[in-house]
Amino acid sequence: MMIRPVIRKERLFTPGPTPVPPFVTAAMARAAVLHHRHPEFREIWQRVCEGLPSLWGVSEPVVLLAGSGTAGMEALVANLFEPGEKVLVGSIGKFGERWVEIARQRGLDVVVVERPYGYALSADQVAAALAAHPDATGFLMQACETSTGVENPLGSMAEVFAGRSVLWVVDAISGMGTMPIEAAAWGIDGLVTASQKAWMLPPGLAMVYLSPRAWEKARRVRTRPYYLDLVRLRGAQEEGDSAFTPAIPLVIALGEVIDYIRRLGGLKSLIQNSQQLAEYCRRRLTEGRWTLFAKEHPASALTAVEVPPGLDGTLWVRKLREDYGLIVAGGQGSLKGRIFRVSHMGYVDLADVAGLMACLEEAYRSLVHG
Repeated sequence: MMIRPVIRKERLFTPGPTPVPPFVTAAMARAAVLHHRHPEFREIWQRVCEGLPSLWGVSEPVVLLAGSGTAGMEALVANLFEPGEKVLVGSIGKFGERWVEIARQRGLDVVVVERPYGYALSADQVAAALAAHPDATGFLMQACETSTGVENPLGSMAEVFAGRSVLWVVDAISGMGTMPIEAAAWGIDGLVTASQKAWMLPPGLAMVYLSPRAWEKARRVRTRPYYLDLVRLRGAQEEGDSAFTPAIPLVIALGEVIDYIRRLGGLKSLIQNSQQLAEYCRRRLTEGRWTLFAKEHPASALTAVEVPPGLDGTLWVRKLREDYGLIVAGGQGSLKGRIFRVSHMGYVDLADVAGLMACLEEAYRSLVHG
């Protein structure tokens, strides 16, 4: 017999947005009456702009954009490549396909390097693609493919890109803070992450890093966009200001999150938390008759779960929400109805994931066995 809670509070387990801690919502409430030219906000702005590079282990600035992670992806493409340039795109899922769409919209000559959903790119595959296209000026890929729950092994690819002129651009929107990413040490030239993932903030803030040589390239690009002009945005940040009206509540909350992460011991603490929760989640699922969708390199940010044969995955998403107040994500594109996705990044702990697993087992018994 299913037990429904009398008092239910919905809990997010989606791979973005993720749960927001109370100190973040409190900070955002205080921000409602603060102007972005006010000295108090300018001090916070400068502290955030100075704090991100040290947290990421890079010397170049991290540029803040008022926009989603996709805005950061588009900013990287539009600032680093002129129409007509050839780029390679490593695609293993829906968000790799988004790189393709953004690059083609920019007028780039796109060559897709892909593997089936559920699999990761390999260093050998990347090396072969670069060798076959020596005229390519960029290689765009995911750190974590959120649509399939698979990580690309970035660390093993660093040697492949070393010494090459091609710019290595990485979507780390769900990867930063959930898996090791050493942008400077590995030679990553462009990287984007966003507020609503491991950063424990609501959506609306993108963070973009460029390597020194990528900045040199961006300054030479003649057709940079207006609002997403990273050179303009960097210049304003270096003067202690913002080029356009920033996402004031999110910036203030990000300052709180940076302090919180430092108290935990740095990004490695967030990564360790996601990794431990991912291992626990996968163990519980496989012990409980579920099949993981990731065939290799399962992500620490989230777990994609195959739906039992004959059942619609949207039913699982709805049942968990309606009966237990647990919000998980369904499949995207061709995976709609075939999988559901459980996040374990950001402000989530073992008790949260254990509770979800217990409810999932109860839902299984109800749906499969009646």
